[in-house]
Amino acid sequence: MKLTSRLQQIVLVIIVFIVFSPTFFNDFQTSWDDQWMLLEQPFIIYFSWSDLWYHLFNFYHSQFSPVVTVFYLVIYKLAFNPLAFHAASLFVHAANVLLVFALILKLVSKIKPRWKQNRINWYGAIVALIFAVHPLQVESVAWISAIKTLLYSFFFLAGMLFYLKFIEHRNWYWFVIVILCYLLAFGSKEQAIIFPLNIVAIDWILGRYKGVLFTLSNIRTSAFIEKIPFFLLAGFMWYFSLQNNLGALNSSNFSLFQRSMFGMSSFMDYIFRFLAPVKLFYLYFSL
Repeated sequence: MKLTSRLQQIVLVIIVFIVFSPTFFNDFQTSWDDQWMLLEQPFIIYFSWSDLWYHLFNFYHSQFSPVVTVFYLVIYKLAFNPLAFHAASLFVHAANVLLVFALILKLVSKIKPRWKQNRINWYGAIVALIFAVHPLQVESVAWISAIKTLLYSFFFLAGMLFYLKFIEHRNWYWFVIVILCYLLAFGSKEQAIIFPLNIVAIDWILGRYKGVLFTLSNIRTSAFIEKIPFFLLAGFMWYFSLQNNLGALNSSNFSLFQRSMFGMSSFMDYIFRFLAPVKLFYLYFSL
């Protein structure tokens, strides 16, 4: 069974590289963010440890992504050409595919203990394949500036996988790694702030809240206590963003109801485009 799983992983990686091989011939996108995120990025071109330290705790162009900057810096020092950056994006995407495969295997084996391992392996392989080659992935993989999405996904998925390790072994070593993954995911893209909700969902799927009522006595159970550090970190991250004029509820010209409708519209749009990836275009508002 392990051999089957290993072969499936190899095939998934090969498919990823075949499908996205045209990205190797892409150049820098000088009109869409590559210029300020990479080509004219002072923290990369004029690197100094003091500037990098500043970048770790400050926003740049209204974005907080120091992990991405460090990632860019490493590639910049190794080989400053578009091929190197596109290859790095593709390697990260391939790693994400393998993480999805491993995460699905872990979850399904716990949810469906009666399933045979071969069935679980194929289920995980199919899900990972859809994730790997879905047209919605093209922007993240083919656009150098979108590496932040790939990196945030990598640490996000790794965090969920390590959280399952923590649940299984009850070793606080894994718990610390999960927190580290959360911080690195947020340092890649601010959307990672929702990570605590995902591990709550994992608990719910695995039945860790089964029969537990939200009373003061039950809140003291480990399933609830474990989440406190994550929600505290989420609150700190929101406050940190607020200090940079981001994340404020009253920072828009639109009402809270209107912004809620915008969010629901975007959510439904992604569901539709996942099921029917048609009329995809890099300018969303022009569709």
